[in-house]
Amino acid sequence: MEIILLPQVMATLITSIVSIIVVTINIVTQFRMTKSNRMLAKEMETLKDESSKNFLMFSLHQNKNFDKQLELWENLIDLEEFVDELWDSNFPRNRNKAKSFSKKAKINLKKSRIFLEEDLYREIERIINILDRYLFGKESLEESYYKYTTESSDIQIQRHIDVNSVLRNEYKESLEKLVKYLRLQNNR
Repeated sequence: MEIILLPQVMATLITSIVSIIVVTINIVTQFRMTKSNRMLAKEMETLKDESSKNFLMFSLHQNKNFDKQLELWENLIDLEEFVDELWDSNFPRNRNKAKSFSKKAKINLKKSRIFLEEDLYREIERIINILDRYLFGKESLEESYYKYTTESSDIQIQRHIDVNSVLRNEYKESLEKLVKYLRLQNNR
């Protein structure tokens, strides 16, 4: 009987050892999976944090971009008021105010350049240059009134008026194009 029991004991012992090995493998596997899941969860949390930071930075950039566009637009509208004012009354005081606003607009434009698309920057720069040419034309017109007293002066004066009219219209048309462009940009 002892000999018969030995194979049964051996079989039970082997089964027990195999069971212990299987349980150990399962525990190790679960531990590894849990550790892996924790690492994966940690990586996902890190990605989520980075994504949130990136979204926040993008939102801040977009807000800053919009604020700068709005500020520049307000500068251009203020300048448009001076264009109309100078058209009606070409006083040195008005020209000096317009020059001062033009200078501020140029400085704001330069400060905002990193937030603006290059095409938008160039377009606003072009519009301000139109204004500067208009202001120069208004100064030249005033000089013509005082310098010339002959009939040819009337032709010279009319030429200045015509050029200023073209520049005034170009400024206003450029503002209309700019507003359409900005609307398209901000509706994206």
